Amino acid sequence: MQSATLERAVMISGQGLFTGEPCRAEVRPADCGLAFIKNGVRIPVHPDHYIESPNCSILGTEGERVVQTEHLLCALWAAGIDTAEIAVEGPELPSQDGSAMPLYEKLLDGGRALLNPRSALQLDGPVVVSREYQASLEIAPAPGLCIAYSFQHPELGRQDLVTVVTRLWAIDHLLPARTFITEREAVALRKAGVLKHKDETAALLIRQGRPSRPLRFADEYVRHKLLDLLGDLYAVPAEIEGNITAARSGHELNRALARQLAAML
Repeated sequence: MQSATLERAVMISGQGLFTGEPCRAEVRPADCGLAFIKNGVRIPVHPDHYIESPNCSILGTEGERVVQTEHLLCALWAAGIDTAEIAVEGPELPSQDGSAMPLYEKLLDGGRALLNPRSALQLDGPVVVSREYQASLEIAPAPGLCIAYSFQHPELGRQDLVTVVTRLWAIDHLLPARTFITEREAVALRKAGVLKHKDETAALLIRQGRPSRPLRFADEYVRHKLLDLLGDLYAVPAEIEGNITAARSGHELNRALARQLAAML
């Protein structure tokens, strides 16, 4: 796998999923690594800069932070772009339809310029992170990337997905999967002042077990969880291969695994 940057800058604009406010992100060519730029502060895309949040992943330093990084990072992974500067305006990254596909399509407009060979993460044995409620996330040494993801939700039931993951496969089978939230969860977040976006096209809203729009995949929920996982792990500055097993995992465990893997480099 070759490291690559864009040939030219691209602009992504829209509303923030949580704030509903206008947001912009200009993804620019760079010479080394991935980083966000916000109000003049450079925020390297690295697990050491993750800030804990229950609803999405946030990268920050020196008082500045970039909210909901996972979708754009997954789009960058699929596009094979691991070197870029992303200038952010607004309280969070722009959201489109709750998936990574519109972001990926924008990145394609920027072209792709190859750089040096991308380093690969060498695993000596399994790496496991876990928490209460039987949630766990494990990666074991293996060629390529295979993910077995078990999603379980009290209102949405259980979905399982076991697949070999490649960038080409992800374009059609993963990037279109949208983020989702139940009406009960949305009401609780709005009462807490966290969710202000009222446009239901920004995510799948689930009412009494039924999505607000037709599903793109019968198992769209677990596919989006896998999308989030790949986005969160892309903060590790190396190509990751192995067999990943995720059980009731989420952003918290994704970030914990990313930190452990980055510490091995």
